[in-house]
Amino acid sequence: MPRLPPGTVFDIIDHLADDLDVGTLSTCSLVSLSWMTHSRAHAFSKVMIANTTRLRTFLDLLHGGGHSFRFCVQELNVGSRASGVRTDLKRSDLVILLGNLPTLVSLLLANIVWDDDLGGKCMKHIPYYTPLRLTLLKLVNFTVRDKALSMVQLSSVIHLFSGINYLALLWDSDVEFSTDNAVSHACAKTVALPQLGELSLLNSSLNPRIIKWLCNGGIGSSFKALTVYVADESTLAALGQLLRSSGQLLETLSLYLHHDKGLQNIKREC
Repeated sequence: MPRLPPGTVFDIIDHLADDLDVGTLSTCSLVSLSWMTHSRAHAFSKVMIANTTRLRTFLDLLHGGGHSFRFCVQELNVGSRASGVRTDLKRSDLVILLGNLPTLVSLLLANIVWDDDLGGKCMKHIPYYTPLRLTLLKLVNFTVRDKALSMVQLSSVIHLFSGINYLALLWDSDVEFSTDNAVSHACAKTVALPQLGELSLLNSSLNPRIIKWLCNGGIGSSFKALTVYVADESTLAALGQLLRSSGQLLETLSLYLHHDKGLQNIKREC
């Protein structure tokens, strides 16, 4: 694929706006210095940031202030699942993104290397930040650098929101999971987590621990729909605990069962 010459991003945005006689583009995945200095007010309903360099540039743009597009963005993707490149994301950076995009309803964090530089503070302890309620939060290949993933890191993301209608946790491969006291510490803090409407767990190796964490945190009863990949008895045992804690609220249960012929989907209305 040929490389675009410098300044092309500026020209593309100008051209589209002039030809369509509108100041709105539905999607923006091009972030550059020329775009930052563009004076025309554009609105983007979806912003895609593919790597750490573009993330830093976009954060610099937000620091400048006075950008009307901030009030139109509904969907934000940070990181790229397709490229396989890891994107470094600090919790303080995510707070800046969320604080500057008040209309956001969907967030995807893909191939993210997470750094909780705020020390696990709940959203109510972060000054000047009003938590959003998301329709969708999707974490794909969510990891931390040079150590095992624990529930502390997962909860540090979820703590930033007032509510999440649909939470999806996906991993393409096994992730080392922490079994130290930090996990118990995270479980104790889940009383402050937002309620979750629907949960999708499609990774067999982590599902038992994630399910037990949600149950021990007292939020297992908040799910209306549940989708789980089941590959062994430990997942079934954990799932049983979650179902017992769900009471009468659970409406739909979808199980993906692994067998010799592949995956089989079993869906039941509760």
